[in-house]
Amino acid sequence: MFEWARKVTPMYAERELQHKRFSLKKITFDQTPSDISDLALFFLAGTVILDERMLVALYARSEMAQKMIIEHIAPHFKDVKVVYVENEIEVIQMQFLKSESADLFNKSTSELMTIIKDLYRTTDMSVWKAGEKRELGFYAVDKEQLDNQSLFIFPELQSFITEAYLESNESLILIPTGWSFHDDLRHSIFLNFITLIIPAVTLLVDENTSEVVALKLSRAS
Repeated sequence: MFEWARKVTPMYAERELQHKRFSLKKITFDQTPSDISDLALFFLAGTVILDERMLVALYARSEMAQKMIIEHIAPHFKDVKVVYVENEIEVIQMQFLKSESADLFNKSTSELMTIIKDLYRTTDMSVWKAGEKRELGFYAVDKEQLDNQSLFIFPELQSFITEAYLESNESLILIPTGWSFHDDLRHSIFLNFITLIIPAVTLLVDENTSEVVALKLSRAS
């Protein structure tokens, strides 16, 4: 449709259904952080901007991913649970942001804030709550056709997404607000930023409304 977005057929990997043992462990933090990292800003954004009850669930299979979540993200939440599968850490779930952390987010002067606010352009969450089945189109973004704006890379964020998702061939799904699939979307600050650090970015588009309902970040489209 556009030179920077090529329609693709999604590939679904078959996964063997297995009955695995699940368990949960709740963890608490005695102190609220006095500062906020760029990694935390990125994953707290939806909770602050859209809905304070939002559940943030991140893969944490590797020790590095676990360490980054526990040090940078989890201490900002009141309710933190570690999900174990077959006695191995799989996911860390976080919910109910601390008010002090929301203040830290709102007062942040990080360059990442401009990028985050382009991802969440409005507080309208109707894109999350479609009342009927959507007809979705999948569009792989060609970063060579974007503006290629000179932006900060934020190595910590890139390292986490790579370690927690790309290295294990998982996809990180983000749900933007206020995005329409038009040619001027190529100028999006967030889209230009994320294509610099992620090998494959795919837009999921409602073919009837042209609304971008999700972004899939992965190793390959």
